[in-house]
Amino acid sequence: MTTTQNYRYLTNLLAKLELKTCVVDIKTLRPHEEVIAEKVNQVKRDILGRGYVKYPVLVDLKTFVILDGHHRVEALKQLGFDKAPVFFVDYSKSYIIVRSFRKDFNVTKQLVVEAGLSNRLLPPKTSKHILVRIPLPSSFVPIYILSSSRYNWCLPTIEKLLTFNASN
Repeated sequence: MTTTQNYRYLTNLLAKLELKTCVVDIKTLRPHEEVIAEKVNQVKRDILGRGYVKYPVLVDLKTFVILDGHHRVEALKQLGFDKAPVFFVDYSKSYIIVRSFRKDFNVTKQLVVEAGLSNRLLPPKTSKHILVRIPLPSSFVPIYILSSSRYNWCLPTIEKLLTFNASN
């Protein structure tokens, strides 16, 4: 397969993941913000108390940068889970916007992606992402799914994307 064919194939795969909820390996996710320890502990108690994750983590499908849900991801890691429910969006599109929670930061999509890809994390609660006319669906993913290798929703597709991104 040529590079052009490979690119077209992966572009089609990306289109299929956009606006979909998947369960993915937590190690593939890239944070762009630090977390608050007390908030992580609160989220851990909430997840264990409910027995499920109510909302998926909002993730850019091209870079795997976490847009919303840093505390959920950190809580799942600390609880020993190796997967997380995510809702993929194409961050380059206008249906998702970013606002600043802090007066000392001018948050842009480019800043968010650069922070996630460089691992130079922004302070906690720097950005607020808003889906325009698209509701974030509840996921209600039971926690037993997040620790079982039998449950891999969308993973073959994602592994192909990661391999392609690493080779370019």
